[in-house]
Amino acid sequence: MVHMNKRYGLDSGTPLSCCAAACLILLTFLTLAGCQSAAPSRAAHADTLAPSPTDPCAMRLHDITGAMLLYYTLHHALPDNLEQLRPLADLDAPLDFICPVSHKPYLYQPINLAAPGADRRLLVYDPTPVHQGRRWAILAAPVRPGRQVTMWVDLLDEPTLQSLRPTPATSTTP
Repeated sequence: MVHMNKRYGLDSGTPLSCCAAACLILLTFLTLAGCQSAAPSRAAHADTLAPSPTDPCAMRLHDITGAMLLYYTLHHALPDNLEQLRPLADLDAPLDFICPVSHKPYLYQPINLAAPGADRRLLVYDPTPVHQGRRWAILAAPVRPGRQVTMWVDLLDEPTLQSLRPTPATSTTP
């Protein structure tokens, strides 16, 4: 038999009535229901939201980013091509340079991270915008003296991606 204790709530004193128990349950339910957000659920608008960071493409790019950071630490430069990263992969998880959605190889732009310019640089990206019209990409901050190299994976829309692509050198011949 459950009883109320004046100090802690339950004890072997007087019986707890069913009505009081029902009131406690109802009060708990109403309190918890009042704590929920009135905002629409993410699932209701999944077609308008960015894919999850656990997207297989994003996860592959995170693996490539780790190898690229290690390569940069060892060589103080980016690799000439992505294949140079293969020896740095985990033994149980070889690097895969192909988008799991489009089944096309990722595009890589080896650049000089120490060169002056934009505050973020496009390194690796999806060949086509197959992630709800966007592309997963690896971006890097320019290297500054006394600072570490910073790289991250981000989902880019087409205008942003185009703005980050380096422009080919224009000819200055007369």
